[in-house]
Amino acid sequence: MAKLYLSLPSQPGEEYPNGGEEQYWIGKIADSLEAALSDSGVKPFRIPASPEENRLIQAANQGESCLYLTLCSQTAPPDTAGQRKGSDVCYREQSASEKAAAELFAARLKEIYPQPELAGTRPLSDTEPMGEQEPPMLFIKLAYRDNPQDEAWLVNSTWEIGEKLAQAAAEVLGLPIDHA
Repeated sequence: MAKLYLSLPSQPGEEYPNGGEEQYWIGKIADSLEAALSDSGVKPFRIPASPEENRLIQAANQGESCLYLTLCSQTAPPDTAGQRKGSDVCYREQSASEKAAAELFAARLKEIYPQPELAGTRPLSDTEPMGEQEPPMLFIKLAYRDNPQDEAWLVNSTWEIGEKLAQAAAEVLGLPIDHA
């Protein structure tokens, strides 16, 4: 069975302007993702962001195909606060397999993001932390929580976002999934 390791926001306090916290809303998306994967042959695991995380990722590398996703929202720098929109699927620039996986995830997000041209991929250089482990690892910044339109899209689309992420995960892992 293929494995999907999910790392979600673990620290409370990242408030959304119209209610709720990042932990809650990203957790709702993860719930939807897990439900959509229920019959696909992918076993999802939630990994807490902790020192234990690296050990768990290394264990994930043993034998079965796996994928590691970090899901979050983001804020713009202070000089552009509330003005930026879009989804970024980030991958390690030295990894061709992660780039291909990131493109699949971005393509699925473009299907539901209100301005598809603002959903895309972004390479992370060696100076940005992603980890040294071998399973494909993606850092998905779903929306700008300080932008009212992005926040509204995220909180009103948790189920659809989760389904599209599940479709992409199944595709990356080479497994069938219902695209309903």
